Amino acid sequence: MRGDDLTRLNSLSRVPALALTLATTLAFAGCGGNPFKPPPDTGNGGLPVDTPANDSPQNTMTRFQRTYEYQVQPEYVKLLTNDFRYFFSLDSDPTLVTLYGPNWGKDDEAESATHLFNGFTSSADGKYYAGATNITMVLNSTQYFDDPAHSDSSAYYQWVTVARVVMSIEVPGDASGPLTYYIDAPHNFYLVRGDALGASLDADQPATSTHWYIRKWDDLSPPPAAGAIRIASVNNRPVGSSLSVPITLGALKASYR
Repeated sequence: MRGDDLTRLNSLSRVPALALTLATTLAFAGCGGNPFKPPPDTGNGGLPVDTPANDSPQNTMTRFQRTYEYQVQPEYVKLLTNDFRYFFSLDSDPTLVTLYGPNWGKDDEAESATHLFNGFTSSADGKYYAGATNITMVLNSTQYFDDPAHSDSSAYYQWVTVARVVMSIEVPGDASGPLTYYIDAPHNFYLVRGDALGASLDADQPATSTHWYIRKWDDLSPPPAAGAIRIASVNNRPVGSSLSVPITLGALKASYR
């Protein structure tokens, strides 16, 4: 996270608690790469050999899931259009909505994913934060519809609703054990076919009818239940125990930005 981003985040009410949690549990001595990550499957660029190409909306979502789980950042970023936008949930992360609005783009997503997957040294505090040791993602009740914003171009645009994006993201913690973040919330995705007139693509993204890309991602996380604590303290857990922290995916993304 850059120094100016941290300064702005620390001025907001919810983010300091997350920053404290990360600072107290993710600090890890070392540099370069993620020593905990298992060797990638080299048969398909680090992805399982049966991972499909992004040649249909359904296969694009499968490839999206695989690239995130296997932490293959180059292939993950190739699924995002040049004008990609991630929208934080106003119900669960209003401070991040205020901070980023409609401006979380492909560069932000790429940087956040790189830091989460591989670890990074924070320019704000000079500490090294190790990357995730394990990520799982399940897309429950996924449905595909014509994009209502492009009703006259249904062959080129798709709206994908996921009733529950369920994730666990384990990162190295302190001497007591690892830290696992849990995400469970609905999300919407908006896809565009590569040959659509409105598709904004980079040079390494084929603009053909056999390639689909994610152009927009809406986080629909609900507000915390009454009395719920999304960001947990780590100071009082028993020695040798691990810690599980409910969190929104948006809040986690912003913390690794």
